[in-house]
Amino acid sequence: MIDDPIAARHERLSCLAADVLGDHGLAHAWLGGPLAELGGLTPLEAGSTEAGAARVGGLLLALSNRQSSGGALASGRILEARQR
Repeated sequence: MIDDPIAARHERLSCLAADVLGDHGLAHAWLGGPLAELGGLTPLEAGSTEAGAARVGGLLLALSNRQSSGGALASGRILEARQR
């Protein structure tokens, strides 16, 4: 168990991103890149607060829903990260 609440949120988001995106490297790239949906913050920066972590979780849920319905993965950031 992680005692630091920020570290615990980051760990939860990292696990969720890896589950949704299917790859730890891709999840790491996504979590570290700024997103317009988060006002230019990275998901990890936004995830430093409980409210921000909830927003990031919502983005990941939306990505998961798009993937399961056959839609595009999301923004070009994910596709770019996959090509690296």
